[in-house]
Amino acid sequence: MIDTILYNGDIVTLDPKRPRVSALAIYDEHIVAWGGDDEIRSLATAQTRLYNLNGRMVIPGLTDAHLHWSWTAQSLRMVDLFEVPTKAEALQRVATHAQNVSPDEWIIGR
Repeated sequence: MIDTILYNGDIVTLDPKRPRVSALAIYDEHIVAWGGDDEIRSLATAQTRLYNLNGRMVIPGLTDAHLHWSWTAQSLRMVDLFEVPTKAEALQRVATHAQNVSPDEWIIGR
C-alpha cells in the first residue's frame, strides 16, 4: 500500500534516464515509484495521502545526523592551512587572504 503520493510537481530524480518527473509514491518513508501524475496517482488507495505540489520543486536532500554547519560557515572565512606543504606556502596564503579583509579584521587560519 502506498502511504503518500506527491503529484503535480517538478521533481528532480538524479536518474540520468529520467531526470525529472511530476509525481512520487512513498511507502514506509521510502520512494517506491516515480513518474507522471496519472501513472502514480493510479497507485493510490483510500488510505493514501495525496499532496498536490502545485508545481513546486522537490530535490533530493542531504541529511546527516552529525553536521557542524556553524563551523563550516566559519571555515569559509578562514585561511586554509590544512596540510600546507611548506611554511612559505602558509605565509603566502595568509598574505593573499590579508589583501581581501579590512585592516581591523582578524585573520584566522585552520
